[in-house]
Amino acid sequence: MTNIAPAPDAKKKRGCLFYAGIAAGLLFLGGLAAAVALGGAAKRAIKAYTAADAAPLPAWTPPPGGFPGLEERVKIFKDALRSSQASAPLELSGDELNALIAREPVLKPLEGRLRVAIEGDRLEIRVSAPLEGSGIPFTGGRHFNGSTVLKISLDAGVFVVTADSVTVNGAPLPESVMSRLRNENLARDVYRRPQTAEVLRRIDSIRVKDGKLSVALRPKAAEKDSR
Repeated sequence: MTNIAPAPDAKKKRGCLFYAGIAAGLLFLGGLAAAVALGGAAKRAIKAYTAADAAPLPAWTPPPGGFPGLEERVKIFKDALRSSQASAPLELSGDELNALIAREPVLKPLEGRLRVAIEGDRLEIRVSAPLEGSGIPFTGGRHFNGSTVLKISLDAGVFVVTADSVTVNGAPLPESVMSRLRNENLARDVYRRPQTAEVLRRIDSIRVKDGKLSVALRPKAAEKDSR
């Protein structure tokens, strides 16, 4: 999978275990539609699924009072994750995720390129990003503008991400492509990254429900049993 955004600085990896797991999903999902769209006849697909200019993302500004307690909730959860201590589940709305993208160093490469929205159990990611340097042939000076509605879960140690819909340049991908994508776990390769696998081993569940992304840690005893 091609990442549109650059990877976080390796020197920070001990301090961003939480984001290595959760944000890693956003990083590779940001490149999902581009990789799928460009999987066919290269030059024809590039013309159809990329653009010369970036598309504006939906406007987003934090509320006047910001998000009181957000930074502390995230810090407590990250500390518990690193130390294998108990913690209440971390619940984040789409607006809170956008706020974290705007200010967390490990998510900074996504700022201005990705917007998150959560409604009910639907998580939508909108992307507008340059493909220069992505490694995809013939994409110099081109941009990927698209959105994808995702279903995300982590249960029994298995992280599953499926695409419910993908839109590129304002047009949905053909049903012949979507019918395959809906049955494919787009997160199947994340366990190949040792850092991400370490994070996911410590997490009991990830769910999108009632307008929130909810992440719960595994009980300490269960974590020991899994080793």
